[in-house]
Amino acid sequence: MAQIQKRSLITPEMLDGKAFAESLLEAGLETGLLSETEHAKLQYSLLELLASRLEALYGKETSSVPDEVAGEVFESLLYTLGAFLKTAPDGDAALAMLRETDPAFLYQKGLRRLQILTRDVRVLAGEVFTTRIPCRNGFYNTATGKELYGFLRSYRPRSQAHQHGQFVYYATALPCRDLAGVEYIRRYALSLLWENRFCGLFSKEEVASLLDSPEGRTENIFSLVLKQACGRVLAGLSPGSLTLTAEDAETILLLHRGKPERELSAFLQAELRLPAGSYPAACLPAVGRELAFAIKRGNFRGVLKVE
Repeated sequence: MAQIQKRSLITPEMLDGKAFAESLLEAGLETGLLSETEHAKLQYSLLELLASRLEALYGKETSSVPDEVAGEVFESLLYTLGAFLKTAPDGDAALAMLRETDPAFLYQKGLRRLQILTRDVRVLAGEVFTTRIPCRNGFYNTATGKELYGFLRSYRPRSQAHQHGQFVYYATALPCRDLAGVEYIRRYALSLLWENRFCGLFSKEEVASLLDSPEGRTENIFSLVLKQACGRVLAGLSPGSLTLTAEDAETILLLHRGKPERELSAFLQAELRLPAGSYPAACLPAVGRELAFAIKRGNFRGVLKVE
């Protein structure tokens, strides 16, 4: 007889990836797994840990530490705890871990996890730099050349673990909105690497020609390459090239007019043979939406490069 798994009362939807520990405490109260008395005791133990962290950072004169500085250290502390609590199999187990384990021990475990993630970012930064695509997009060049290394130089896990620097200038095709700190940067670097590797599948000359446009100098370059490859597929052509003619554009309109975006996305995934769950496959719904709108409009201006 198959073993019946216990369902976690704390669901993933109740937890905030940016503020995991705080949302875990709130979820514990909401589900009844945590009484108000237990909640108050946990809050007090976290404040005791904050006091010890402030003393370690600023000496025994912690009463002179400005409130905003203490608040940032507390946010950093909670983020670090959350980074380790996320390793639990589910929300109920994470809450049990928080209730039954010394917060100072959890904090040290969290710091160790942040160190491992930072090491991952260092490796990824090198691979992103090695695979970067030659183009005139200044936002992309800065992100793949300097920003990741800038983060590694400035990251302060003991006092600002929740911070991840200014990465708003170049957005990846799949924006990351549910993480902060080094977790965010690791996801960001991994996304850049996936995007670089996909663009690297095509001729450098064709990619350079595609990106030599106003859109190519400001927008996400992977999205432009993926859309162009999808345009080729919709025209019944091999995705090995990125060239599209006016006749190809007319063929797309004839073959796919009236198809909903979901149908286009499914068709593209099958034709491109993208594994379900892969990064390019996850980007296809947005591509399908944009192409479906262009087909309905009757032209591909600003969506595909047509020669």
